[in-house]
Amino acid sequence: MHQDIESVVNEGARDTARPISEPAKFASRPWTRTDDDKLRRLALMGVSVRAIGIRMSRTETAIHSRARRLQVILGKIRPKQLQMG
Repeated sequence: MHQDIESVVNEGARDTARPISEPAKFASRPWTRTDDDKLRRLALMGVSVRAIGIRMSRTETAIHSRARRLQVILGKIRPKQLQMG
C-alpha cells in the first residue's frame, strides 16, 4: 500500500502550529546588495549577531552564513581592542 506524497508530508506537520507547506517567516528571502552593505556596516560597528538579525529581520544563522560568504568578521569590538593596535 502506497500513500500519496502529500499525506506523508502533512503527517509530519500534525504536531506543528502551521502546515509544513507554509514557509517560515524568514525562509529563503534573497539577500540584496543593500542588505550586504548593511550587514558589513553593522559588523564594523561591532553590533552583535543577535542585534543584526533583529535589525535585518533575519535569523542569527542567516547572518552568520551570509557574513561567512562575504568574508565579514562578526563579533563585538571593544574599545580596548581598538586602542591596542
